Amino acid sequence: MKKATGNNGRIKENFLSSMVEIFELPAEVILDLPLVTLIGDNRLKIENYLSVTEYSYDMIKINTVCGIMKICGSEIRIKQIAEDGIELRGNISSIEYEK
Repeated sequence: MKKATGNNGRIKENFLSSMVEIFELPAEVILDLPLVTLIGDNRLKIENYLSVTEYSYDMIKINTVCGIMKICGSEIRIKQIAEDGIELRGNISSIEYEK
């Protein structure tokens, strides 16, 4: 789902957020929020990402609806990439959002 803009977009986002809370639906599915799974310190899966904005041996930046996610470490590589998810491998030392 693309992020809605303008007044109608905010109304739609508020409505969907309310539905998620009332019906206890998974927010990552309904609102396209990123679902981040870290396995140990060397494997990271991110679902519902938008794009890869920067990529180097020790850092990768991934655009999400919540902002830019910055993953730092060493020997970082993209193991698998698809429309709905990305899997990274390497020595992951930090994950943070840039707002």
